[in-house]
Amino acid sequence: MTFEQFSDGTSFLHRADPKGKLISTGVLSLVIALSQTWVPALLGFLLAFTLVLTARLSWTKLLRRLLIVNSFNLLLCLLLPLTYTGGNTISLIGINLSSTGFFLAVLIIR
Repeated sequence: MTFEQFSDGTSFLHRADPKGKLISTGVLSLVIALSQTWVPALLGFLLAFTLVLTARLSWTKLLRRLLIVNSFNLLLCLLLPLTYTGGNTISLIGINLSSTGFFLAVLIIR
């Protein structure tokens, strides 16, 4: 019985050493999370996209899981511009939104 639907497969990523996958994923996640610019985030996205293609994962199952996980990110994008102070503010229907808060939210969820 398999609890993880993405663990079955025949690609080289499925056959790779689990310790190596954990270490490389942890290091890469740390580098991307601590970056202050868009370049590492974009490179991380391209690498993730390439790895999904290489592993031949089901796009419908993957997108369904990402939709669940990214619902928190949508909440973050809605709340951070309302609560972050500083920088430029944009007034929309009487509500002040911080453009810096929006860019910070986008940088966090990248």
